[in-house]
Amino acid sequence: MDLDREIKSAIAAHGLWRSELLTAIKTMNSEWTPEELRAEGACSFGRWAESCTEEEVKSAPEFHECVEAHRRLHKVAAMVLRQALSGKRDAAIRSMDIGGDFATASMEFTTSMLRLGQSVAPNVE
Repeated sequence: MDLDREIKSAIAAHGLWRSELLTAIKTMNSEWTPEELRAEGACSFGRWAESCTEEEVKSAPEFHECVEAHRRLHKVAAMVLRQALSGKRDAAIRSMDIGGDFATASMEFTTSMLRLGQSVAPNVE
């Protein structure tokens, strides 16, 4: 398992959501539904976390923090997409802005992933 690669990939993939959500806010259109976005097992990190068999990773408190932060990020992203698709543009933009729900959830996820990498990755290969 390459934990460092998983972490970088997850951060990058979830970072792309900002752009996708901003496009959805602007166009009121998306290739995703809010329900699809809310499903944390629909992305590669979610599938990896569900199938992780590396005991040192799974037992780490940082892993559990990542899973919870990931869950919140999916929930908030789905909420923003729902707002965007229903024309609640101002509410969706507030969530995306610094200090907003999406921005905060995204930062928490990124921070938790980096903590996982610092605490576990040096011991896993």
